[in-house]
Amino acid sequence: MDIASAVRYGDKELVTDLLDGVSDVNFQDRNGNTGLIIAAQAGKLDIVELLLYRGAGIDIIDNQGVTAQERALEAGHYDIEKLIKTARKYKKENDKVRARQRLSFSKQSHVADDISEMISGHLNSVKYSADVARKMRRASNKKKKKKKKKTKKKKKKKKAI
Repeated sequence: MDIASAVRYGDKELVTDLLDGVSDVNFQDRNGNTGLIIAAQAGKLDIVELLLYRGAGIDIIDNQGVTAQERALEAGHYDIEKLIKTARKYKKENDKVRARQRLSFSKQSHVADDISEMISGHLNSVKYSADVARKMRRASNKKKKKKKKKTKKKKKKKKAI
């Protein structure tokens, strides 16, 4: 059984069980009706609340292009229409907060990337400096060895004379 059919029966426990399983809260029947549209039209406030809490799509339209809020209004269920309107307002505010959080995270991510690049660049320069220092030590050691050899040769020549 799908959500829309369970809502038609008005069985909140069955709707809850279906939502706890793998059922799609926004499942649409052949007429494009979601559980939220059917519950709003039928005046089933408790099921509308449950579906909204579980993330039912407020802006989904049926095959006639009508939303759950409009169906509730047509049927005279003003309390449900107001609830959906409030849920829409809350969703928009929540989306703005999430967008700000994503932006903030994105900025933090860029800062982390910049720091990572700086560290990487620093490590590369340290590595380069270490390579240069190693080469300089080698060159210095070679000069010292040559100097020692020359000194030994001079001593040998002096002894030979």
